[in-house]
Amino acid sequence: MTFSVAGLAYKYYKDSEVVLWKYFDMLTAYRMPPDNLYHVVSRPLPEVDYLRATGTQAINLLDIGGAIRALQGEHTDEHRQLGQLFLEDDAYAMSRRSTKEAECPKFHTNISDEVILKAVDILAPLVARAEEFRYVDQTYVYGFDEAPVTCLDAIRRVFGAVKARWPHLRTIAVLNWHSMPVDLPLDTWVMEYYLWDPSNTSTVHAAAKLFLADRPDRRLSFYHCVDPANPTQLNSFVDRLLIESRLLLWDAAATTPRVSGWLYYAVNSWQDTQKSTQFLTRINGTARSDFNVAREFGSAARIANGDGVLLYPGESGPVASVRMEAFRDGAEDVELLRLLPLDTAQALVRQLVRASNDFTPDSQLLENIRLQAFKEVVRLQATPYGGGVS
Repeated sequence: MTFSVAGLAYKYYKDSEVVLWKYFDMLTAYRMPPDNLYHVVSRPLPEVDYLRATGTQAINLLDIGGAIRALQGEHTDEHRQLGQLFLEDDAYAMSRRSTKEAECPKFHTNISDEVILKAVDILAPLVARAEEFRYVDQTYVYGFDEAPVTCLDAIRRVFGAVKARWPHLRTIAVLNWHSMPVDLPLDTWVMEYYLWDPSNTSTVHAAAKLFLADRPDRRLSFYHCVDPANPTQLNSFVDRLLIESRLLLWDAAATTPRVSGWLYYAVNSWQDTQKSTQFLTRINGTARSDFNVAREFGSAARIANGDGVLLYPGESGPVASVRMEAFRDGAEDVELLRLLPLDTAQALVRQLVRASNDFTPDSQLLENIRLQAFKEVVRLQATPYGGGVS
C-alpha cells in the first residue's frame, strides 16, 4: 500500500542539498514516497531519479490543474511566474480548497483550447523523459484538487486531452463526489476516507463499484487533511490519541483491495505557522519542545493542530514524529490484513474500526487482532488453496 505525501522543506538549512536527501531518505524509510502533488513545472532530475530508483508508483509529473491556473494568470501571493514555480508546501492547496463551493472556481471554467494545449505542452517533455528511461509506469498526472462536481466539464476536457495524447498515462484527482461518471478519463479516484462510512453504502459505494467495473486499471484511494475536524472522527492531529493515526489506515484494509493507497497533502506545514527559522529543540533536556504546530481555520470549531505536519526540522535534518511512526505501523497492518480473504479481514478490522466516528482506541486489542491475523495467514499459507486476496 502506498502512502503518498506532498511537500518538503529544506530551504532553511545552509547545506540544503545534503538535507534534501535526508528528507527523501526519511520519508522513503517511513513508506511515504517523497512526492509532490503541486508541481507545475519540471521536477529537478536528481529528485526524479531518486524516486525512480525506489520503485515507487508515486511520481507526479505535473499538477495540470495548477499549471492551467498559472497560465491563466491566477496567482496567489505565494507564487511567482510560471517557469519559476516550485511549490514546496501546502499554501497553494489551501488557497484553492473548493470542495464545498457550489460553483466551479473561475480558473477552471471557460478554459480555452489554447490553454489546455499549452498545459499539455508543459507535460510533453516530462512524459518523453519518463518513456525514454522506462519509468512512465511509475508516474501520474494530478489535477483539480478537491474540485466540486460543477468542474466536471473542465476535468473531462483537460484529462481527455492528456489521455488523447498518452492513453497509458495515469490521471489522479481528489473528488469528494457521491457519484462518478464512468466515462470520465480518470484512473485513480481519491476521496476523503469517511465518505466510505457505512452510511454512504447506497451512494459512494455504488458509485465506486460502477467506476471500477470492467476496468482493472482503475483504483480508489483515500485521504484525510484538516477534515474531518469533528473530534469524534479519526484524524492525526497532535491533540488526538496517537492510535488514531494508525487506525485511519485500518479502514482501508476492510474495503476493496483496489483501494491502493492513502494520500496526505503535506508533511511540513509548519512552514505556514513558523514565520522565521525555528528548529526543533528540547526544553531543559526533556521530551518537551516549544515548536509551534498550532493551526486554526476560521473558528475554534476548525482547530487542526499538527495538520500537515508529520516531521520537524531538526538542527541537522528532519526529525520524525510519533504520528509518522504510527502511520508506518498502519501501512504494515494493512499489508498483513490484505493477506487474508476480504471477509476475514473485515471481521477483524471491525473489532476496532467500524466507521470514522465509531472506533475502539484500544492498543492491546489492536495487538491481539494483529496476532490473530498473523496466525490465520500462517494457517492459510500452510493449506493448499487456502485463500487470500489477489
